[in-house]
Amino acid sequence: MKEKAEQNLEYYMWMFLENRVKPYIQDSTYRSYIQSLIPNFFNNPIASLMPSELSANVLEQYYLDLLGQKSRQTTEIMVTLTKRLSAYLFSERITEENYADKVMLPRQTKGEMDFVMIRKERERKRFFTDEDIRKIYKAYRGDGPGLRKNEAEWLPVILLQLETFLRGSEVISIFLENINFDRRLLWVRNTVGKRFRDNHAGNSYEKYLKVPKNGEERIVPLSALACDLIREMLLSAMKNPHGLLFPQRNGRMRTLENYEKCFRRICDHLEIDRDCRKIDCCGRVYGLNTHALRHTGITMANAAEGANACNTALMAGHSVRRAGGCDLGSDAVYTHAVIEELRKVKTPSMILGLYDGNPSADGFHFSNKILFKQNYIPTDTEKQYYKVSLHTSRGYRYASTQLKLYNPRTGKGEYRHIHWGKVDENNRFYPNERFYLASSGEREKLLFPKEWDISLTKEEDPFAGVYQRLY
Repeated sequence: MKEKAEQNLEYYMWMFLENRVKPYIQDSTYRSYIQSLIPNFFNNPIASLMPSELSANVLEQYYLDLLGQKSRQTTEIMVTLTKRLSAYLFSERITEENYADKVMLPRQTKGEMDFVMIRKERERKRFFTDEDIRKIYKAYRGDGPGLRKNEAEWLPVILLQLETFLRGSEVISIFLENINFDRRLLWVRNTVGKRFRDNHAGNSYEKYLKVPKNGEERIVPLSALACDLIREMLLSAMKNPHGLLFPQRNGRMRTLENYEKCFRRICDHLEIDRDCRKIDCCGRVYGLNTHALRHTGITMANAAEGANACNTALMAGHSVRRAGGCDLGSDAVYTHAVIEELRKVKTPSMILGLYDGNPSADGFHFSNKILFKQNYIPTDTEKQYYKVSLHTSRGYRYASTQLKLYNPRTGKGEYRHIHWGKVDENNRFYPNERFYLASSGEREKLLFPKEWDISLTKEEDPFAGVYQRLY
């Protein structure tokens, strides 16, 4: 044993985390470990003990006390970390032996009250019903009860999560460059995590982008409804400097906390039962959240006729090695055949027959709820053209059309400017990202003033390399 062992266990836990744990885990996992250790280890009397005072009896008593105060899941996290700490101390010859190897948590037995709790858990509502999904869809179409503007804008996101089986943090972090509009594919590459600033435990929290939960990217085919939802979300974006699918009005990324808050309000207004039963010590009520949307979509897909559990698991980002008893390996290769198999996965809109629209041949088409009325010039029965005019805002000159959206709260239409680019003082038109994202058929519907120079619209799309390099 080393001679210098004058530091307490708190010091060695920090040394162990910094040297043996932190370099090999994600920043958000490191934050989660610190959040669990502060109340359950660092603020516990065991942290002030010296390594020479550590023994199997001390660890066993620590586990039992923790089990009586915290949940078993929290206790098991502390058991794992302290066992690794004990092995670290023994490997560094700070302690004479690995005391944690001699300690085990008492086996959990099920008594009469446990079986009562199990029966109550079985009766709980774990997924949204078909009627709940219909209520959300009717509200999206404007047929349901009126919602506030800041709540109604989340309806396409809710339906998109149902259709694509994404996690809530994955939905709000979708970038336009991750969408292949021609092949109707979504590449899930990002999710939102929370970490310490500069990954230092003494700093405040910050949001950051990281890889999805299982550490792997995946491809999700887009259904007809998902195509229209994405198109509507694109048109509703006011500012989008970062190329997000659904940014805030100031252009920043949305937060999962705001999503959850608005989702609860929407469920209350639509009279959707979230099964709010759990009440913690602070008086907070818990129920079905946005993650239940993902579980609902996956469950409906697996219960559909002709369902393939492997395809559903691959689309949802689960491990296909243990899905449905099949073994496709840990690395999924998205060949053309695999993608075509993923397209066979049935989404809630297909199962319930809520949407019978079909995307146009060149990609997406506008939702029936979106109506261009002002500046509308009828030419023939087959085509509709939209007049582009100059819109000046805060000293900037934009080439814009006006879009009329239906507000389900007021029952009236609201006009919104859709910017397709900027116009300089010489009336030269500079297309923006929205113009290049539009299909060729939609670009042909835009009528520009004769005095404008639109030569740049005929040049090669500067964003094409960004979109095509992913596929």
